Amino acid sequence: MAANEHGADTEAEQRGFGTFFRNYTKTWIHTVATVGLTAFGTLTFVHRWFAALALASYLLPPIVLYIRWRRRPDELDLISRHADRSQTTAEPATEQDVTDSSASPPLSTTHNGRPQPADRHGDEQSDEPERTPEKAQDRTVEAEAGADSVSEGNAASDAMGDAHAAAAANGAEPADDDETTGDDDEPVDDEPADDTEPADDTEPADDTEPADDDEPTDDADSPAEPEQWLLPSVPTTATLHDVVVTDTGRGYAVGDGGVVLAEADEWTTVLEDGPGAAGNDLVGVDATDDGDAVWIAGDSGTVGRLETETGRHTDHTAPRDITNNWLGLAVGGSTGEETVLLADGSGTVVRGQYRDGNVTWDEPVSPGSGSSLSGVALADATTGYCCDTNDGVFETTDGGQSFDRIGIEGADGTLTDVAVRAVMETDDGRPGDGPPSSVLLSADDGVVHRYDGTNWTPERVASTALTGIARTGNRTVACSDDGTLFERPSPASWSPIDDDSGLFESDDIDALHAVSIGSGRCIAVGTAGTIIQQGRYDHPEDGNE
Repeated sequence: MAANEHGADTEAEQRGFGTFFRNYTKTWIHTVATVGLTAFGTLTFVHRWFAALALASYLLPPIVLYIRWRRRPDELDLISRHADRSQTTAEPATEQDVTDSSASPPLSTTHNGRPQPADRHGDEQSDEPERTPEKAQDRTVEAEAGADSVSEGNAASDAMGDAHAAAAANGAEPADDDETTGDDDEPVDDEPADDTEPADDTEPADDTEPADDDEPTDDADSPAEPEQWLLPSVPTTATLHDVVVTDTGRGYAVGDGGVVLAEADEWTTVLEDGPGAAGNDLVGVDATDDGDAVWIAGDSGTVGRLETETGRHTDHTAPRDITNNWLGLAVGGSTGEETVLLADGSGTVVRGQYRDGNVTWDEPVSPGSGSSLSGVALADATTGYCCDTNDGVFETTDGGQSFDRIGIEGADGTLTDVAVRAVMETDDGRPGDGPPSSVLLSADDGVVHRYDGTNWTPERVASTALTGIARTGNRTVACSDDGTLFERPSPASWSPIDDDSGLFESDDIDALHAVSIGSGRCIAVGTAGTIIQQGRYDHPEDGNE
């Protein structure tokens, strides 16, 4: 017996591990081990210890078989020949083989120490000596290429039983138990599919969920439908000269006789005769950045302040005892830290700073040669612009303490208004940080002049006089003295505003004097109490503010 074992070891050493592994890769055991490596490797996303199981399922079978092969070099040949015979056996015989193989030991040994299948039919035993290892290897390749799952199941029952026994003898029992459990689920090809399916089902779900989450985001980012234009009922027939849409979306308008209108569920009169009940015409209105305070100005030095939440108003008429007619008003900064600029017909600007309930007024400054100022605007509490009737445009960077001339040369019309986008203003009109992107001025020859910080560019808008211009976010709107509103949907492209309501063909619209944009809304005002508005104010009582 010792001599036989020594002979087997000598033969195995001569053939070497390379010969063993070449034969091993042609067996179904290698195929199953490879599939197990893939399947358990895929499951590492469930738990990392599946990696150890994957390595064990791939490495233990060849280690066990190699140990056996060193003692019995024909081990792999017998397994291959058994798989080959199983392929050529008829279906009824195959089912019988499955029953017999599961009830008998997988391999037995002859008197000379050579392995021999214990469950062989007589004709197979008689054919055994005639099959050389080379022929057995060739037939093994053919069997693996065309064998069905039941035929390979026969080979699995015989050979894996030996593998289990040998692994147990070498202390590899835990990993071997896992392999045996997997092999019991016949056919063998079904097991990788079962192991892989949960991972496949999970991965598409992970890929799909972000896409589902993204869809509402895309819908939320898409532009909302523009609100319909309306011609609301107004409690006055007085000519309205100016309008502002606050940060909250609420509109305020001022006009002849000191009338002040505010928008709630409908337009109402806040002041009938203006600050101090003097009845002076009001020509300017503007709001703080947060919309909590509104300033108004007009003839005979009239100045007033309204608190939008409480409705309380304060009279600040005749700052520094100046009673000139104010032609323009601009407000910058948040409530309680307001900067106010007042422009008059003498070409002077007066700056006021509101702090702790009091206003400090500076000495008047003259930006130009003394021509009447026709427009003034603040981008924030420090940066602002004004224009006069002599083609003069001036910039301040210190909140109105001083001004520098920046244009215009060669303009044909008289400048009527100025608009500037709030400092790095967002698309919904809320101010941010940084320099203004551009300045726009309207003129009575129907032209808008655009300043980009370096150059002036004229843009033809209409054939009639433009009386007002407003800019917020990416939107710019101008109004004319024939009651038309124009919008700038793209650079240097202007078109009249129209919609399906037929409003803009109405005879009720006469000359428009001012326009304002804010919080996604646009409001224009004009003669005989005319107000054109886009959408309605969402009242705080509705919980929309």
